[in-house]
Amino acid sequence: TDHDDFFELGGDSMRATRVFIELNRRCGIDRPVSLMAEASTIASLAVAISDESTWESLLAVQTDGTRPPLFVVHDGGGNVMYARGLAGPMGADQPIYGVQCEGLNGLPRQQDSMVDLARTYVTRIRAVYPRGPYTFYGASLGGVIAMEMARQLLEDGEEVPLVALGDTLAPSAIVIPPSRRERVSRRATELRASPVPVRVWHALASAGRVLARRAERLSPASREVRRIDRATASALRRGTAIPVEARESYIMRQYGTLMVGHSPGPPFPDRVLLLRATTPNKLSDRGWGPLLDGSLEVVDVACGHADLGREASGPLVGPILTGALNQQQLATA
Repeated sequence: TDHDDFFELGGDSMRATRVFIELNRRCGIDRPVSLMAEASTIASLAVAISDESTWESLLAVQTDGTRPPLFVVHDGGGNVMYARGLAGPMGADQPIYGVQCEGLNGLPRQQDSMVDLARTYVTRIRAVYPRGPYTFYGASLGGVIAMEMARQLLEDGEEVPLVALGDTLAPSAIVIPPSRRERVSRRATELRASPVPVRVWHALASAGRVLARRAERLSPASREVRRIDRATASALRRGTAIPVEARESYIMRQYGTLMVGHSPGPPFPDRVLLLRATTPNKLSDRGWGPLLDGSLEVVDVACGHADLGREASGPLVGPILTGALNQQQLATA
């Protein structure tokens, strides 16, 4: 019916993205997919879509409650709908807001550094909540953004009792792979010192890889990727909105680059909690241990890295966050 809840029927952020792509393709409706987190029935979504008001920076997931609000920061793909999965498990007394990414609205990134991005988001939340305490949770890239937001708020004299990181890698732990030119140059140097049979084998293997890549480029999936890339480049040149179907990949590339060269520094929040996905990773502390001087708390969550950016992680993550917030309240009481 018009009042059935999309998420209760098994919907998730990926299915919601497909819904909004189809709305854009068939009806020319261009609205951010995060709208589904606030309007998850056909009836409410119809009203929300017809509302042409200005882009709202904060996604109001749950506004009731007497506890300090939890601000959930978008992940590397711009998704913040996983905040919705926390509402039930954290209880009706916990206000929850999602910090949205402008890229979901088709806008190109305006900030040139992680510091500038966090400052933009801090300004947004302080327009609604001028005073702390502030608590944060961010999955993946959202954890780095949340840590920088916390640092700026602490410098302003505000309280930040908790920042929770959803399997977030510290920027210093991210290894930038060499460019294709560097790889080719390195391999050429190695081959010049290799015996002739090795060089012949390499030449034959390279020819096979070239043929495989050409075949792959002819596949429907590869053609669709190239079409989306061309549409994105065209939109950026014209200054128009990035195509709906290209926004997630654009956000991943553009916002991910802000990690390069970013160095999280003090002051640090009272408590930093790393929710560590059980998917194997050679960095048990995800690179945060040296930065936090041994004060990092780690809790394992029985899921993969990408799962923490989905609504289904709420029953796993919500109780952990609630427990941490309860401990913090008891410690300051």
